[in-house]
Amino acid sequence: MPGAVQTRVPAIDADLVLIALRPDEDDAVAAELARLLPKARIVALSHDMKRLWLHKPGGYRRTIADASTRTLVMAIRGDIDPSSGEM
Repeated sequence: MPGAVQTRVPAIDADLVLIALRPDEDDAVAAELARLLPKARIVALSHDMKRLWLHKPGGYRRTIADASTRTLVMAIRGDIDPSSGEM
């Protein structure tokens, strides 16, 4: 992430951040945002919308392959149980 972004991001007080990734991006972008925004839930969507990555406070990270619209909505709403991985 460019330095200017790293400087501005911690000033954001967000509960949820949604990211649509480019074809050449992976979860590293979401992981860095999770580090900079430790209280936020980060949901990153692959460019083809088939995979999503979920980061929650406390270091929880989950990759969901073949993500459905229902799974995306559950990730946004916070309905994915971090202790069991169940939705």
